[in-house]
Amino acid sequence: MRRLVLLCRHGNTFNSGEKVFMVGAREDLPLTEHGCRQATQLGDVVKKWAAFVGAVLAGPLQRTARFASLLCAAAGIEKHVAIDERLRELDYGAWSGLSNEEIVRLSGEEALRRWQEESLRPPGITFVPDEATVRRQSDELLQELSKREGISIVVSSNGRLREFGKLVSPQLTQAFKVRTGAGCLLEFSGGSWSILGWDLQAEELQQLLEKNLLE
Repeated sequence: MRRLVLLCRHGNTFNSGEKVFMVGAREDLPLTEHGCRQATQLGDVVKKWAAFVGAVLAGPLQRTARFASLLCAAAGIEKHVAIDERLRELDYGAWSGLSNEEIVRLSGEEALRRWQEESLRPPGITFVPDEATVRRQSDELLQELSKREGISIVVSSNGRLREFGKLVSPQLTQAFKVRTGAGCLLEFSGGSWSILGWDLQAEELQQLLEKNLLE
């Protein structure tokens, strides 16, 4: 059986009209109603393949743990959601809780652009964990999941998911950003991981799963 990992970003944590700011490990925000619906939409996609799901992992913050639980409920997956500290969102230090405009005033437009478009950490601002630790944790987790047949579902946040993309495909010069409620599909084959699809909405993900699980 193929060995796949479905990486999911949690759903929305801001309602329309609310101030949008950098949400890290210290900002344990709940999902909005729309964020809950996003989890259900992904669950509806996965439902057809529920029998192939071997594990469900989520970060410890409520937005990721709740998203995973709602996804499983919608998909009819009875697996226990394993909370994994290696999926906790990054702490963005002095950027935490700041809007983009406030970040620009603090660090400049180029620092924000490089993070958003290239996933390069800003000089003078400490993100926690450091890059080496995040890479090691991501690698450890993927090594563990490479031993599981079927589909492993992993729910985390944007900062962590970027690192999975950079680890699997370091040759690609992209930010590996993931929209809220979107998913990414990885496959382990021939001794290494590859990206089958990145930052996919529910309909796109459904098409990709059907292509890879029905062929």
